[in-house]
Amino acid sequence: MPLGPAREPFSHPDWIFEIKWDGFRSLVHVEHGACKLVSRNGNEFKSFAVLNEAIAAEVKARSTVLDGEIVCLTEDEEFWNSPVGPRRAFIVNNAS
Repeated sequence: MPLGPAREPFSHPDWIFEIKWDGFRSLVHVEHGACKLVSRNGNEFKSFAVLNEAIAAEVKARSTVLDGEIVCLTEDEEFWNSPVGPRRAFIVNNAS
């Protein structure tokens, strides 16, 4: 079945849905208590020091790689959009 827009949201047991947050795709490398966030192009995200520390504190494995997306949510769990755009915003929320 080709992809295309739906006219309205729906629920069906044959379908699995995932929210498209439009954040930063990242691999998370945790090694002996240190965390490094890497883009899909292999560039290290250096502006997420607070997030690195929070992830390193939460992950109990000696070594692991996680694949995910970095987004910032409001207290109401809504996507936060900075006046300068989400890609230029300073992220202060942690991963807990």
